[in-house]
Amino acid sequence: MNNESSQPTINAYKRLVTRSVGSDLPKPKLEAELKALKLKDAEVTQFSEAISVRSFEIREQLIRNASSITKTHLTDFDWKLNLSLGSDKVSNLREVNLRVNFTVHNESGKPENISLELKKDELDTLIASLLQANKSLQPLRN
Repeated sequence: MNNESSQPTINAYKRLVTRSVGSDLPKPKLEAELKALKLKDAEVTQFSEAISVRSFEIREQLIRNASSITKTHLTDFDWKLNLSLGSDKVSNLREVNLRVNFTVHNESGKPENISLELKKDELDTLIASLLQANKSLQPLRN
């Protein structure tokens, strides 16, 4: 088998290993997916045992790969809640805004300030996105 023809198979196994370790896939589910790839029972057992034994090292490498995407990281944040009761155009506005200031250190190590002003629905969307990101990263932390 030459290198070009085996590359899709190698990539499929890499994705399976990444997903199984990254999402903490239970051993029976992993074995079911391996059997779906038409592996023999002995190969399924060997493959799942190898992933089980090396899961810590694989997880550490996945974290290193993910963190090498960018060197920018959050170092501090501050928030302030503003309630606008009215304006010159509207006498009874009662609008809530959240102002969030993020301090991030970029790749050169210099601090950079990023400010956001969010209405309630935008804040709800941001929180939902952050919760989803946290949920996705949770298996990599263990």
